[in-house]
Amino acid sequence: MAAPAILDDLRERVQRLQSGPPTAPAWPVHEALSGLLTIRPGSVVGTDSSTLTSLLLAAPTQDGQWCVVVGSRDFGAEAARELGVELARVLLVPDPGPHWLEVLAALVDTVPLVVLVDPPTVRAADAQRIVARMRQRSAALVVRGDGWSRRTVEVGLRDVVWAGPERGRGRLRSRQATVQVGRPGEPARTRRLWLPDADLRVRPVELPRTVQQPLRLVEGVA
Repeated sequence: MAAPAILDDLRERVQRLQSGPPTAPAWPVHEALSGLLTIRPGSVVGTDSSTLTSLLLAAPTQDGQWCVVVGSRDFGAEAARELGVELARVLLVPDPGPHWLEVLAALVDTVPLVVLVDPPTVRAADAQRIVARMRQRSAALVVRGDGWSRRTVEVGLRDVVWAGPERGRGRLRSRQATVQVGRPGEPARTRRLWLPDADLRVRPVELPRTVQQPLRLVEGVA
């Protein structure tokens, strides 16, 4: 190869290295979370809510992706379906056993979106190894619980308010909550949502809360 050709080849390789690998496309998210939350392959999403867990599964399963829920003995299938989750594309591993970390490693090799519920405390080195495999496989992980300390993003519910019961009687009809999204080193972002409204739709709250129908606060319901 002539010297000019060698130089051109080297310049092309340097440019590729400087530009880095192509950015992997973000995971689809529910339209109510659009613009608020971005999940890319290799992300670890922490959440404190079973409702948000299901909401994070809705768009990927509707998009044709497979998901697996690990460690949940009481997965609310009907509630997940009402939030838009395609249950035919959700696998359940209620009890991964004592070798749960090996089970998780095998799953991220084959399933693009894994939900891990209440895992034991994981060592930093093991977490890094799993995340590296996720990036290679373009997978993402949703963790509900405190066992996984290193999160790419935290998604939580705040100020949960139900509508329905009057004077202790009646049926719960709808719920509002503030979804809070936080990333390390960045200010938290929030959005008030119906989760769901009276028609079982998940959508942003369009009117100020002061002009909504009176709502009754129910503590500790996620």
